Amino acid sequence: MGWIGRNAWILLLGISLFNALSVWWQSKKEIALRPELESGYRRLIRGFVICQTMPWVVMGVGSVIGGVPSFFHYFNPRNGPFVLAFYFTTGVISLVVCYWVIFRGGAEELLRYPGFISLSLDKAWILRAVAILGLVGEVVGFAIMLYLNIQVPRFLQD
Repeated sequence: MGWIGRNAWILLLGISLFNALSVWWQSKKEIALRPELESGYRRLIRGFVICQTMPWVVMGVGSVIGGVPSFFHYFNPRNGPFVLAFYFTTGVISLVVCYWVIFRGGAEELLRYPGFISLSLDKAWILRAVAILGLVGEVVGFAIMLYLNIQVPRFLQD
């Protein structure tokens, strides 16, 4: 588990970038039909890449220079400042995205760009509800992990 545990952030970063590429490929079909949407798709995908990759970059910094021994240590927010930085980063991103979706017209914008999200939705209020539920789920998950004080099993430690 050694190399994988220490470098899982690389795999997760790669998955995020692959997801962004697949959204871009899907968007190309829509852009071919409506070229005027291209700049909006580019802006959305740029935001998507930032939001999806930033937590893994923070995790990578913690793993490479911060002394966090493995990916599994990130399941306990008490495992040091780099783990807290990871939670802080994901929390800030979630708050910003939720704010954008609810108060800054993000729900309506997402609906204007077919294929950007894989849900078949046609109502902005549903996207707002999903954003709120996602944020609540993240807060609950963080609280549970903090409360449980999960310890990394010996066989997963380096």
